[in-house]
Amino acid sequence: MNKSRILKKSVVYVLLAVFTVALFGRLSFTTASAKELSKKACAKKITTLTDQVAKLKSQYKAAYKKDKGKAAKDGTVARSTTIKEKYDKKNADLKEYKKAAKSVPVIEPELSLFVGDTLEKADYFTKIKNNSKYTTYTTTLSTEGVVSIGEDGTLTAVAPGKTTLTVKCTQSGKKAKCVIVVMSEEDEEYDESDEGEDELFESTYDENDGDLDEDDE
Repeated sequence: MNKSRILKKSVVYVLLAVFTVALFGRLSFTTASAKELSKKACAKKITTLTDQVAKLKSQYKAAYKKDKGKAAKDGTVARSTTIKEKYDKKNADLKEYKKAAKSVPVIEPELSLFVGDTLEKADYFTKIKNNSKYTTYTTTLSTEGVVSIGEDGTLTAVAPGKTTLTVKCTQSGKKAKCVIVVMSEEDEEYDESDEGEDELFESTYDENDGDLDEDDE
């Protein structure tokens, strides 16, 4: 009997633990998402603000008619002026959200680096079209360990290989990709020696070509 009770309590504790983990995990996810406006949330915000701006515009027109022709008393503000201020603020916010919903990242399509090289963000991240104060973006690498990305966006070539950097604007979902090839110092030495061999070959070929022309004469 005691064993049965212990077993039941254990099951209850396990279920509570699972529920707690699931609950806090979900809450953590929601909190993290709230910091960065998603594409869906941005679209919802635009819809809400569009309705608010339309209502304020209508209210302003009605208030302006009432205020028109009346002399404002000292120390008072006309109702239409107050509504206009709210309208301007909401409308400016709406424009920023609309820009964020159309934001597009622009980066270099290809990069070639040697191990140890660093590249500042400004040298490969050109701009974000329709950038706004609500625009955020994420960066991902197709292959880890080839390059690293610092907090300020600086790229550092870590090891030889190839990876694709993807920049995605969160509010629009638009992406831009850059193929990064990292070479070792041995590859650089090989390239330089290979160029020297090509020059030597061209020089020898030109001399032989001249001799052949003389024999033909």
